[in-house]
Order: sequence, then C-alpha cells, then structure tokens
Amino acid sequence: MMAMEVTRIEQTLADLFNFVDATPMKKERSLLYPLIIKGLILFYSVMEKQGIKHKTYIPEKLIYDFDPQQMRLVFIHLIRNAIEAMENGGELTIEAVAKSEHIHIYVRDTGIGIASSDLQLVLNPFYSTKDSGIGTGLATVKRIVSDHNGDLSLRNRKNDGIEVEITLPHKELSNK
Repeated sequence: MMAMEVTRIEQTLADLFNFVDATPMKKERSLLYPLIIKGLILFYSVMEKQGIKHKTYIPEKLIYDFDPQQMRLVFIHLIRNAIEAMENGGELTIEAVAKSEHIHIYVRDTGIGIASSDLQLVLNPFYSTKDSGIGTGLATVKRIVSDHNGDLSLRNRKNDGIEVEITLPHKELSNK
C-alpha cells in the first residue's frame, strides 16, 4: 500500500512539474511515427494486462518540426488517459493524417467517455473527473499543442469513448 502511494505521489509531482515547466521549445525536424510508437511501448504491459488492443495508422515517413520531448509528453498523457478510461479492456487507435498545410493526429479510445458538460472543463488546469491525479495532464497537452501553434479538441464518440484531435500547422509535408 505504501509503495502504491509513493508511486502516486511521484506521478503527481511529475505531472505538476511538467505543467509548470518553462523550458524553451527546441524544435527539430523529426519523424512522428517513432515518437508515437515509443509512447505506446511505455504502456504496453498495462494495455496487455487490461485487455486493451491498439491500432496505429501513422505514415512512417511523416516529418514535422516539433520539440520531441514536449510532444512525447503529449502522447504519454493522451495514452495514459485512454488506458485509464478502459479499465475493462477496449481499443486505442492513433491516426495521423497529412491534409494540405496541417497534420491531424487523432487519439481514439473506447472507454467510459467524458460527460458533455465536462468536455471543455477537463482542459483547464487542476480540473479532473478522476479520483486520482491533479488535473494537469490535459492542460499540459493543451499548452504544448498551443506552443506548437496547433489546436486541440475533444469529442465524445457516438458509441463510446473519446476522440482527441490535434491539428498542427505545417508548410512542407513529407508523406512519402
């Protein structure tokens, strides 16, 4: 029990430090695919234990100018949220699509969803619908996406779960 509480406290502190982090952005031209796959690998054992299947639809050569450390945090938070919403199994889908001058990244889960009245509130710092955590995960995601001149939106899916859409501007797409 003490070990679980220490882990929870460490995660809370890490989330708080990530939220207030003022490290300048260091953009570099990088592939998006390995970044997302590495995020999935971090949670592979938990997904397997909970019976969560995952699918990815990401062009392997999709290149974008971003800060890899900050975008890594985005995917870690989104994947963790999806897993927490699917305690009894489900499916996590991550898709990236290059359209004209934007990259759209979709993270979809078949979890419990979020009440419509809470959809926009969960993006606010320190607002949470969960029993654990401090409510900085999605606020951190929103800040990082905004720092990359992008947009973040959340939608309930028709049958179950949530769809998170990240839209990032990009002038030179490489999708070969």
